[in-house]
Amino acid sequence: MCSVTLFLQLFVVFFTFFFFNDTATTEIYTLSLHDALPISFVGIGTGAPDSILMSQGEILPVDTLNEIKTSGAVGDISLRFFSSSGNLINHPINERIIGISDLEIRNIPRVIAIAGGQGKYEAIKGALKSGLLNVLITDYETGMKLSSEEI
Repeated sequence: MCSVTLFLQLFVVFFTFFFFNDTATTEIYTLSLHDALPISFVGIGTGAPDSILMSQGEILPVDTLNEIKTSGAVGDISLRFFSSSGNLINHPINERIIGISDLEIRNIPRVIAIAGGQGKYEAIKGALKSGLLNVLITDYETGMKLSSEEI
């Protein structure tokens, strides 16, 4: 009985260590989860240099961010940048981002974006036009301003 218990404990430890600490397995498992998501909560970024994601220059170098903005980007969802008309920005950075793609986002039945404030207004409007989301949680002022415009 004791040897069976010890065997089971070792098996669980080995399997857990292998499965969760093998980066290739973890990446494949994590990336394949996007296909099964029934709902996703996303933020809408502006790419402002003082934003939490961009302030350190570690997510995207400042010069790359400036190139993307020069291309017409007003915001992003999961670092998938879009213009004020909702069109995705074609930039070489798209090939280097490891994460959910715009096509994978579009295949999720319910994408809920959470964003608000005057500083994010243009990004929110572009995100709504992009078709990447179908639910928006925002503040009252932003909601009223958006509802008064044709999007």
